[in-house]
Amino acid sequence: MDETCLPQWQQVIGRPPEGLHIIIDEQVGEGRGGLRSLVLLRALGCRNFTFLRTWQATYEPVDYNYVLLRPESGVEELLSRGHLVQILTQETEWYSPHGFTADLLFTTLSAPRPHPLMVLVLDTQSFHLKGTTDGKSLIENFGLRQRGVGIYHYADLYYRYRQLALPGNELSDGLTKNLWFHRLAAELKAGGWTRFGRLTDLLRFTDRDYPLTPTMRHLLDYYLGDPDRISLLEAEGPEYVRKQMKPWMEEGEVLAVARTVWWGCNVIDYDLRRITERSGPA
Repeated sequence: MDETCLPQWQQVIGRPPEGLHIIIDEQVGEGRGGLRSLVLLRALGCRNFTFLRTWQATYEPVDYNYVLLRPESGVEELLSRGHLVQILTQETEWYSPHGFTADLLFTTLSAPRPHPLMVLVLDTQSFHLKGTTDGKSLIENFGLRQRGVGIYHYADLYYRYRQLALPGNELSDGLTKNLWFHRLAAELKAGGWTRFGRLTDLLRFTDRDYPLTPTMRHLLDYYLGDPDRISLLEAEGPEYVRKQMKPWMEEGEVLAVARTVWWGCNVIDYDLRRITERSGPA
């Protein structure tokens, strides 16, 4: 893959954007925060992702291409697109038809240079293929360390990216390791906002001094830019927001965030113009 397409990949990963890379993120499949790696990898330039579709709600904090893999088209998808990220868990591999696509791994490892880029985001370093009887992990069975495959932990890459792209950010890592919230915090700080003690402090968009940043506009456009979603907000209340935010938020303030977003929308009577007219153009 052309490295110019992934301008920060080399700085964070430390290797060229080609061949196989494995990221271990224990949040995958936990029900909350399972797709936080997507936000990080999207920031590094990856665009094509595949995972169990039921993990995703309709709200997407970043734009990306969802790739629906079929056994007969997997290799073609990888080679034609130039890169692919597959996010999966051990449970997915055991019980779901959307399991590990071993043909993509073989293609990546054996392809002539330049190698296509394939990233596997797994929930455990001991991940092993369906039908494996010797107890060896995927990493051991394919000798991936010996082949020089990069194996990383999500938290390490997250910290590297934060230091590189969001230095001096006020939001605590203990609140979230999803870069979407840290990007929002950086935008708010640049706009003069000073409250960063909780995730809910980032979402107080009805406050008079709140700077309505591009990231927050995107969130509010989603909830208030469609009459059907407004109806769901009115009918289901915070629970609707919680379901949409759950894939992107780890254990912690999911419900508090949902209540804050819903309450703010209720205060402005589900009319985004009440905020945008006050805030002016983005």
